[in-house]
Amino acid sequence: MKSIFQRFNLFKLSIYLITHRERLGVGLRSRCYVGVAIQNANSQNFSVSQYYGLGLRELINAIKINNKTIYTIRNIRMFFHTITLLIV
Repeated sequence: MKSIFQRFNLFKLSIYLITHRERLGVGLRSRCYVGVAIQNANSQNFSVSQYYGLGLRELINAIKINNKTIYTIRNIRMFFHTITLLIV
């Protein structure tokens, strides 16, 4: 169960993704979805599981979705994916 703090952080992540000018890449070094999540959590001195309430399985699924999405719509697709994680 995600706390209000974690849900708010997921919401901030979704807004960041939809407003970010650069398109998400593939792989942690090219600023993929999980790379952005890890960087945001680490900047606040938290792990991804503490900051967003995301487990390993959810991160792996997000990587798969990010990698299979067409480059030009990747930010939009991952925005909707984050919203679904926020609701669950």
